Amino acid sequence: MAPRKRLPQSALGDILRERFACNLRRIRTQAGLTQSELASAAGLGRVFISQLERGHTSVTLDSIGAIATALGVRPAVLISSPPPERRAPDAGSGRRTAGRRG
Repeated sequence: MAPRKRLPQSALGDILRERFACNLRRIRTQAGLTQSELASAAGLGRVFISQLERGHTSVTLDSIGAIATALGVRPAVLISSPPPERRAPDAGSGRRTAGRRG
């Protein structure tokens, strides 16, 4: 059996794969689905979903469509930039301090 051909890698491909992985895990967990539940709903394997969430494999347009449908989102959401993380307000940010008057 001949070894599988590896697809060419690119910096943009790496970024898209990382975004997809991050978005997939975030959206899946927000939907309250396990990897197995998502895999079943999308007609894919759980191991494949796990590999996607870790950024270890590329995904086809067909699989993106199936995953997006199972999650109830547009396919573009899965490769868009993730939303910025919300920072917790500093503990002292609401406190006023007395200043010196000179």
